[in-house]
Amino acid sequence: MKEKICVKKFSCERDSLRIQGWMYFPKKAGGEKLKPVIISHGFMANHKMCRSYAENFARWGYAAFIFDFCGGCVVGKSAGKTTEMSVLTETEDLHSVVRYVQSLDFVDASELVLMGCSQGGFVSALLAARLQEQVKKLILFYPALCLNDDARRGKMVFAKFDPSDIPDVIQCGPMKLGKCYVEAVINMDIMKEISSYRGPVCIIHGDGDSLVRLEYSEKAIAAYRDEEKKNGTGDKGLLKKQLFVLQGAGHGFNKIADYHAMNIVEQFLGGFSEIMQICVRITSRSVEKENGLKVERAKFTGNAEGPFFSGKIQEGAEDVQKWKGRKPVSLSSDYVIKGPDSSGERKKISVSNFSEDGKVWRRTVTTDSKTLRDFGIETQCEMVMEYRKDGPFIRVFAKMPL
Repeated sequence: MKEKICVKKFSCERDSLRIQGWMYFPKKAGGEKLKPVIISHGFMANHKMCRSYAENFARWGYAAFIFDFCGGCVVGKSAGKTTEMSVLTETEDLHSVVRYVQSLDFVDASELVLMGCSQGGFVSALLAARLQEQVKKLILFYPALCLNDDARRGKMVFAKFDPSDIPDVIQCGPMKLGKCYVEAVINMDIMKEISSYRGPVCIIHGDGDSLVRLEYSEKAIAAYRDEEKKNGTGDKGLLKKQLFVLQGAGHGFNKIADYHAMNIVEQFLGGFSEIMQICVRITSRSVEKENGLKVERAKFTGNAEGPFFSGKIQEGAEDVQKWKGRKPVSLSSDYVIKGPDSSGERKKISVSNFSEDGKVWRRTVTTDSKTLRDFGIETQCEMVMEYRKDGPFIRVFAKMPL
């Protein structure tokens, strides 16, 4: 049964312009203060693109806030002209929402999370760098960190113009933009602007994104990590800033990409960091009857990759699923991975998964790698599966004190 959610309107102001928003929170919130998440929509969109995310956060026990940027929507509820909108005015809009949320007595302002999609991701990253410790964590979905390059080329989404002679009004599909939209970013060093944020960062981007190429998120995570290196935070600093690539996902996730992205977000919010990826390749399948049950067996191989370990799944890896009709009776998967860890020595990871009725999983992970044990792979480990064209893809998360 799904957790019931309450939805209420809220409003605040930026420079006498009304910002209209909506808050989502669990109906049975109890007496404890809720952790707040503010979600920013993308260019020309509105709060509706973030509604399903807000519902998810509310089911997880958060207070989620979505809103319309002033002048940032083709159809929106907030005040403001599209010709007066830029990433800088949207940053001020978001800051106004942050101040409103911080004033609420039922939220824990010290746990504030900012999340943004596309241009909303760019804006969230800018504000996080400005507010620093006021923002606990930062989540960016396909952030539009290409805007400065696009402005210099004279092509921003549907808009075309001469960057050496920017017109006062620029037609961009169904929206009219002002000169300020281009001027705000054309000389900006975006990576420098955002990378000073010290808290944990989760960027999720699709490798099929043709509007904002994946390379921009790759540059961003490199810039964030370079700042961590300067601060001398070592491996844990590396794990504070992570980029997750969704195979085939474009700009604006479909339902499948959203599902995978929110699985990642759930781990990130829980304090887990990805320490390894396992690409599985099925080598054989068989189906047989056993004591009235249908038994499906799959043998597999594959590779594990990560900053602290890389290896190969050894022979004998097998997945066994037992079914009574369409009802799962038991599911199990056992395999061993061998390869060098960050010390350069050859190590072993043994994984055993078991589930009865397809509900509660019991997982045992053991390793002779001290590095991986120190990262908690044996004690606090989660594995999230994505289904790809070439086989299952498993993200291995470990609990880290970020």
